Amino acid sequence: MREFEASFEQGVEAFLTVYPQYIEQVRPELNGLFREEDYPKAEKLRRKFGVKLEVLPIPTGNDFRVQMSAEEQARVAREIDSNVRQSWCAGRRIFGAGCAMWSRTWWTG
Repeated sequence: MREFEASFEQGVEAFLTVYPQYIEQVRPELNGLFREEDYPKAEKLRRKFGVKLEVLPIPTGNDFRVQMSAEEQARVAREIDSNVRQSWCAGRRIFGAGCAMWSRTWWTG
């Protein structure tokens, strides 16, 4: 995981190194539509990037370590299972959007 985080940070720094060149490249392409304020400074942009990796157990509705009524246990189990499904789906959407953005950036020239 530390290797991934280090690789991510290196990628951010590599991008920020060439970022000013990208801005200068689009300046003539946009002709009169170029606005300097549309492009944040590299330091501000650096704060927009981040990665945090955590290893957490995947809870299940059957993992209980407290005493409660069967009815309450069933409700909590459904809630846990629903939250795990929602997190999983959200993660897949974010990953898919990231992959799509990466492929458009790298494969369009």
